[in-house]
Amino acid sequence: MTSGARIKSFRNQKGIRQKELANHLHASFQIISKWENDKNEPDVSSLIELSKVFACSLDALLGENEEQEKKEEAFKLQIPHKEESENVKENLKVDLKKDDNKKDEEKLKIENNIKAKLDLDSLLNHDKKD
Repeated sequence: MTSGARIKSFRNQKGIRQKELANHLHASFQIISKWENDKNEPDVSSLIELSKVFACSLDALLGENEEQEKKEEAFKLQIPHKEESENVKENLKVDLKKDDNKKDEEKLKIENNIKAKLDLDSLLNHDKKD
Protein backbone atom coordinates (compact mmCIF):
# COMPACT_ATOMS: atom_id res chain seq x y z
CA MET A 1 0.00 0.00 0.00
CA THR A 2 1.36 3.44 -0.88
CA SER A 3 1.79 6.18 1.71
CA GLY A 4 -1.04 8.12 0.06
CA ALA A 5 -3.35 5.12 0.24
CA ARG A 6 -2.50 4.69 3.94
CA ILE A 7 -3.28 8.37 4.67
CA LYS A 8 -6.60 8.06 2.83
CA SER A 9 -7.41 4.80 4.62
CA PHE A 10 -6.70 6.30 8.07
CA ARG A 11 -8.72 9.40 7.18
CA ASN A 12 -11.68 7.31 6.04
CA GLN A 13 -11.47 5.14 9.17
CA LYS A 14 -11.78 8.30 11.28
CA GLY A 15 -14.65 9.56 9.11
CA ILE A 16 -12.85 12.80 8.35
CA ARG A 17 -13.16 14.65 5.03
CA GLN A 18 -10.10 16.07 3.28
CA LYS A 19 -11.15 19.64 4.08
CA GLU A 20 -11.55 18.83 7.80
CA LEU A 21 -8.12 17.20 7.91
CA ALA A 22 -6.63 20.12 6.01
CA ASN A 23 -8.12 22.61 8.51
CA HIS A 24 -6.72 20.63 11.43
CA LEU A 25 -3.25 20.58 9.82
CA HIS A 26 -3.46 24.26 8.73
CA ALA A 27 -3.09 23.17 5.09
CA SER A 28 -5.26 23.20 1.99
CA PHE A 29 -7.47 20.28 0.98
CA GLN A 30 -5.46 20.22 -2.29
CA ILE A 31 -2.35 19.30 -0.29
CA ILE A 32 -4.24 16.42 1.35
CA SER A 33 -5.44 15.32 -2.08
CA LYS A 34 -1.88 15.38 -3.44
CA TRP A 35 -0.68 13.26 -0.53
CA GLU A 36 -3.49 10.75 -0.98
CA ASN A 37 -2.86 10.53 -4.74
CA ASP A 38 0.89 10.13 -4.21
CA LYS A 39 1.62 13.36 -6.08
CA ASN A 40 3.44 14.74 -3.05
CA GLU A 41 4.70 13.47 0.33
CA PRO A 42 3.94 15.08 3.68
CA ASP A 43 6.90 16.60 5.50
CA VAL A 44 8.04 15.30 8.90
CA SER A 45 6.01 17.78 10.96
CA SER A 46 2.88 16.94 8.93
CA LEU A 47 3.51 13.21 9.45
CA ILE A 48 3.73 13.78 13.21
CA GLU A 49 0.44 15.73 13.17
CA LEU A 50 -1.21 13.05 11.01
CA SER A 51 -0.14 10.34 13.46
CA LYS A 52 -1.70 12.36 16.29
CA VAL A 53 -4.96 12.92 14.38
CA PHE A 54 -5.21 9.28 13.36
CA ALA A 55 -3.98 8.04 16.76
CA CYS A 56 -1.45 5.75 15.12
CA SER A 57 2.29 5.33 15.20
CA LEU A 58 4.56 6.86 12.61
CA ASP A 59 5.54 3.29 11.67
CA ALA A 60 1.92 2.47 10.87
CA LEU A 61 1.51 5.69 8.93
CA LEU A 62 4.70 5.08 6.95
CA GLY A 63 3.90 1.41 6.39
CA GLU A 64 6.92 0.16 8.30
CA ASN A 65 4.80 -2.55 9.94
CA GLU A 66 3.76 -3.79 6.48
CA GLU A 67 7.36 -3.91 5.32
CA GLN A 68 8.44 -5.75 8.48
CA GLU A 69 5.57 -8.23 8.09
CA LYS A 70 6.57 -8.84 4.45
CA LYS A 71 10.18 -9.43 5.48
CA GLU A 72 9.13 -11.79 8.27
CA GLU A 73 6.83 -13.71 5.93
CA ALA A 74 9.59 -14.02 3.33
CA PHE A 75 11.94 -15.22 6.06
CA LYS A 76 9.39 -17.81 7.22
CA LEU A 77 9.11 -19.11 3.66
CA GLN A 78 12.88 -19.48 3.37
CA ILE A 79 13.50 -21.28 6.64
CA PRO A 80 11.24 -24.16 7.56
CA HIS A 81 10.05 -24.51 11.12
CA LYS A 82 11.91 -26.97 13.33
CA GLU A 83 8.94 -29.37 13.27
CA GLU A 84 8.86 -29.27 9.47
CA SER A 85 12.60 -29.95 9.37
CA GLU A 86 12.16 -32.91 11.69
CA ASN A 87 9.33 -34.26 9.52
CA VAL A 88 11.49 -33.91 6.42
CA LYS A 89 14.34 -35.75 8.16
CA GLU A 90 12.02 -38.57 9.24
CA ASN A 91 10.56 -38.85 5.73
CA LEU A 92 14.07 -39.04 4.28
CA LYS A 93 15.00 -41.78 6.75
CA VAL A 94 11.90 -43.75 5.80
CA ASP A 95 12.65 -43.29 2.10
CA LEU A 96 16.25 -44.41 2.59
CA LYS A 97 15.08 -47.44 4.54
CA LYS A 98 12.67 -48.30 1.72
CA ASP A 99 15.50 -47.92 -0.79
CA ASP A 100 17.73 -50.17 1.31
CA ASN A 101 14.96 -52.78 1.57
CA LYS A 102 14.39 -52.59 -2.18
CA LYS A 103 18.10 -53.06 -2.81
CA ASP A 104 18.15 -56.01 -0.41
CA GLU A 105 15.19 -57.55 -2.24
CA GLU A 106 16.91 -57.04 -5.60
CA LYS A 107 20.12 -58.59 -4.25
CA LEU A 108 18.18 -61.57 -2.96
CA LYS A 109 16.47 -62.05 -6.33
CA ILE A 110 19.82 -61.91 -8.12
CA GLU A 111 21.35 -64.37 -5.64
CA ASN A 112 18.37 -66.72 -6.06
CA ASN A 113 18.63 -66.46 -9.85
CA ILE A 114 22.34 -67.27 -9.68
CA LYS A 115 21.68 -70.25 -7.38
CA ALA A 116 18.92 -71.50 -9.67
CA LYS A 117 21.21 -71.16 -12.70
CA LEU A 118 24.03 -72.96 -10.90
CA ASP A 119 21.64 -75.72 -9.81
CA LEU A 120 20.35 -76.02 -13.38
CA ASP A 121 23.89 -76.12 -14.76
CA SER A 122 24.81 -78.71 -12.19
CA LEU A 123 21.83 -80.85 -13.14
CA LEU A 124 22.55 -80.53 -16.86
CA ASN A 125 26.21 -81.40 -16.33
CA HIS A 126 25.25 -84.36 -14.13
CA ASP A 127 22.83 -85.64 -16.81
CA LYS A 128 25.56 -85.39 -19.47
CA LYS A 129 27.88 -87.60 -17.38
CA ASP A 130 25.26 -90.36 -17.08
